[in-house]
Formats: sequence, structure tokens, C-alpha cells
Amino acid sequence: MKKLIIIAVFLLFTGLSLTAQKNSKSFLNIDYKEMEKFAKNQPEDFTALIHRFNSGDTTLTDMEVAKIYYGSYFSADYSYKEASSELRDLLKSKSYKPALEQCKKELEKSPCSLDLLLKAFICTSNLGESVALYSTQIEQIVGVIFSSGDGQTENTALKVLEVSDEYCIIYGILNLN
Repeated sequence: MKKLIIIAVFLLFTGLSLTAQKNSKSFLNIDYKEMEKFAKNQPEDFTALIHRFNSGDTTLTDMEVAKIYYGSYFSADYSYKEASSELRDLLKSKSYKPALEQCKKELEKSPCSLDLLLKAFICTSNLGESVALYSTQIEQIVGVIFSSGDGQTENTALKVLEVSDEYCIIYGILNLN
């Protein structure tokens, strides 16, 4: 399990270091009112972006991923949740196949949950399946979060939707314990 996290961190930082160099001191403008307006007033466009994200589309721009991540919070069709206790229990017992199925169900309603995406990554890896989809999605969301600020001041704080995302980044991705 620790090897998987280290591999995931390596893959993510490879992409994130390029994003950080590209965006040095130029952050994505995350306007929550605009994200809300997009998700609520353009549901067809929002749903189309979600479908592209769910298919692992690597051509999504940072702003499109930002609209997906931050907009999902405001969408009536999606909720933002971390893993259920049922899913956590399946993972504790290393029942990866049923855990992955449960993960997929939960991702239908919470497609941008870092907690769920990390758990899906772990399940697919332990089942010997391709992790490309979940790796891409995690990299895209974490890339947008890291592009939202540098965390050095209150004005340049990293913008996350839920505290659980902070924990996923600190413990699951950066592996800081």
C-alpha cells in the first residue's frame, strides 16, 4: 500500500512540477460565484465537462477542471462526499473488487472527491488493473488546487472544497505524517 502511494506521489509531482513552473506566481482565478453560476445556469455544459472528466480526457484545460471541481459543489446533480463507512470497511478487509464497485457508485454522485478517487486508485492497483483513469483525475484536481494559490498567505491560500481534500493532499498524496 505504501509503495502505491509513493508511485502515485511520483506520478502526480511529475505533472504538478510542470504546472507549478508554468504558473509561477500566476494563479488560477477561482471565482466561486462564477463557478456556481456556471454549474447552475449551464447544466448541459457542466455535465459535458463531467463526462469528459469521467472518461479521463487529458485535453481538459486547468480552467475546465476548475469548473468541474469547484462547480460540482454547487451542482444539484452532484454532492461532495468522502468515502462511506461501507467503503472504508471493504478497504480495511482488503476486499478490493467490491470496494472498487462501491467506489464507482459513490463517484457517480461525487466525481471530484479526492478521497474516493484515491481509494479507487488503490483498489485498481491492488487488482492489477490500469490506474490511468484515476491517476489522470487525481492529477488534474490536485493540479488545479495547487494552481489556485501557493499557501503562503491568506490571500494566496490553496482553495479546496472540503477539509477532507486537505487531508488527502497532506497524507495521501504528499505522504506527510
